[in-house]
Amino acid sequence: MEHFVYINSDECSDYFTDNKSYKFKIHLKSPLLLKGYWKVALLEFYCKINPKAKIFVRESVLHVYTNICKESVVNGELRPILRRLPATSKNQWTYSTESAFYVPVIKQEIYEMEFTIKTVDGDLAAFLNQPLMLTLRFQKYPFYHESV
Repeated sequence: MEHFVYINSDECSDYFTDNKSYKFKIHLKSPLLLKGYWKVALLEFYCKINPKAKIFVRESVLHVYTNICKESVVNGELRPILRRLPATSKNQWTYSTESAFYVPVIKQEIYEMEFTIKTVDGDLAAFLNQPLMLTLRFQKYPFYHESV
């Protein structure tokens, strides 16, 4: 069993007025109910860079954090990282994969999702333009069997 979720960072800007491309929340019209044990992967990520922004070499990798996944060790600290993404060119991050890297999901009922995009140094990636687009794939762990 699996679910795909397609997200634009500006889709809930009326609901969450402080949303930015690098730090945003979305509210699902229908909750995602995940009975059992699930994992999530970032399949696609697309965002352009503000042409006026000054980008440095160390900012060639982005960390995508979300409140729905289990924490992993990032720079010596536990953080809810979904994926680490290298830049694909000087003016954008474009990421798409068929072989996904999954992390465990920590919630069984998802009404809202929060995302934060940071640089390797831990700074907010304020140089990203709206909208940022993501595709998530939720997949149930194959070894989990529900009781009848």
